[in-house]
Amino acid sequence: MSGFMKRLKEVTEGRTQPLGFAPAVSAKASPMLLVGQLTPEQWEGIDPALLKQLDAVLISSANLPADAVLHRLKKENLPWGIWPREALIAEPTKLVEIGCEFAVFGQESRVELLGERKLSWVLEVSSALTDGLARAAGKLPVDAVLFADEVELPLKFGQLLNYQRLLDLIGKPSLLRLVGETSSGELAVLCEVGFRAIVVDLGRENLEKLESLRRVINSLRLPKKKEEETTALLPSVEVSEEFTGEEV
Repeated sequence: MSGFMKRLKEVTEGRTQPLGFAPAVSAKASPMLLVGQLTPEQWEGIDPALLKQLDAVLISSANLPADAVLHRLKKENLPWGIWPREALIAEPTKLVEIGCEFAVFGQESRVELLGERKLSWVLEVSSALTDGLARAAGKLPVDAVLFADEVELPLKFGQLLNYQRLLDLIGKPSLLRLVGETSSGELAVLCEVGFRAIVVDLGRENLEKLESLRRVINSLRLPKKKEEETTALLPSVEVSEEFTGEEV
């Protein structure tokens, strides 16, 4: 499992502090990670300050990143993954060799790809999944799921109910794509529901908006685990009102 995926799993399980002797990313680690999505073409001229706000980068491309992109990622010390969208991932071994940590794949990808366990695998899913398919996704040998359809903000209660249903059924670390201005209240609710990473399109974000989003994420606190109420079920006993014994 890759370093980024380990972090995602840790925050999903409620462990926001770094393990071992690794330095913390911030004084108080947030229970939610920020991933920036962009195409290889968008790398040219990108502001380095934008990249410093991120926990990881997701490259939308069916092709391997150019050497210049790889050099930039290494320089910024940023974990990165690839999302070929409709195209199939053809070279998972090569991805590992050039430093890729995770790959997003869809239902049309070949099952044999999962054999490359040095790469973390993220299943692309839809918010329209049925209960049966959501349960099935939760049983697959993948590390996380990405809800591929972008969520237009502001968030509605109907959307929230549906995501809560799906996250409960899937039971894996989950990433969500967001579009538009995000309020601290919305992020707090998404965190409460169970999302531990959000993905934003860097082509639509400026430095001011991304810095604001980073501050909101850093201010989040892990929701307290709710204790399940347990009710003892006692057998009901009918007591007859008729008394047949003799009085003493």
